[in-house]
Amino acid sequence: MMKRGGLSWPWESQHVEALAWYDHWLKRRDTGILDGPPIRYWLAGADEWRTAERWPPPGMRQEALHLGADGRLARQVGATGGRDFLFVPPALERSPGANRPALRSALAWDTGPFHAPCDVVGPAVLELDAQTKAADVDWIVKLQLVGPDGEVSDLTQGWPRASHRALDEERSLPWRPLHPHDRTEPVPPRTTVRYVIGLVPTAQRVLPGHRLRLLITSCDLDKGVAMLGFVHLPLGTPSRQTVRSSSRLLLPVIGESRDKIR
Repeated sequence: MMKRGGLSWPWESQHVEALAWYDHWLKRRDTGILDGPPIRYWLAGADEWRTAERWPPPGMRQEALHLGADGRLARQVGATGGRDFLFVPPALERSPGANRPALRSALAWDTGPFHAPCDVVGPAVLELDAQTKAADVDWIVKLQLVGPDGEVSDLTQGWPRASHRALDEERSLPWRPLHPHDRTEPVPPRTTVRYVIGLVPTAQRVLPGHRLRLLITSCDLDKGVAMLGFVHLPLGTPSRQTVRSSSRLLLPVIGESRDKIR
């Protein structure tokens, strides 16, 4: 079972189900934990439980949204080029009178407001075309929901390190890239590299007037970046990153999305 965002721990929010599972397998009791469909998830926005026979749910498809150089996240390829952001290690000492960096520490891409309800259910994948001036970099990726009033809530996240970008081609699926993490590969500086980044599965009904936002940074120690307080130890080398407009987000959608996402 999975609750909103897919990041909550089952032993914190699924006590009854967890005990029934342990009683079934450890005490050989018939608790009914295996009855019914094997998948049950909470669809936020619709505020109801859903079931499925497999995961991802039948009917899920990947809707490609392009990361335009104008900051738009859209089905149609938008402005081409790239956008830059800067990573400055928190431990780096700067003189008190130093000017603030000209570049921001994170980038965001927004869809337009949705015109009809759209169910985003399953694992998202980001195909990121980017370059860095360092030999390694962290990619902290977060998908957010933005309400008509501007209120932002986190949906899900992914967080690979560039030097661990290698894929297990035999075991990876279009919606689930797997990284063996058995070696490190330095990143060629100033060279565009493709990273295939899997995000933790989520389940959210996007209502009319709401937007989706994709956030990319290289450090989640700043307030409001990390999800559930889980932060990652940053690298110690400053770097400038460029995200190319050939990047795209593969959004997991159930049902028809035409005329819903623009």
